[in-house]
Amino acid sequence: MYHVTAGKWNGADLVPAAVRVERGWETEDDLRAAWESRYNETYSNRQWAEIMQVDAWEVHFHATLSDATDYRSLFCPGGSILAVLTTDLDVRIGTEYPHPVVRGTVPACYVTEVGK
Repeated sequence: MYHVTAGKWNGADLVPAAVRVERGWETEDDLRAAWESRYNETYSNRQWAEIMQVDAWEVHFHATLSDATDYRSLFCPGGSILAVLTTDLDVRIGTEYPHPVVRGTVPACYVTEVGK
């Protein structure tokens, strides 16, 4: 499966957005602004609360390289596409639409940048 980063990948673990907020690496307001900008959408407070309860605790993936490439061109130009080894990960199907997700952090040892 594949993950797309917003910018160039720095080799670190893949950390869910809510964990980044929890650890103080970014604020919830900054996270919300980035998501609304990236997806050209404005979330109601109720929608945002739902996102922060479920989606923001997961790392989201694409099942195919083609899907990841399309997503990057639409939402994350200049981002990296990462291939993720799923052998030891608890991969589930997301509820928003059918796509692979992992709840919690994905260690960098499972990740390889595509094209490097």
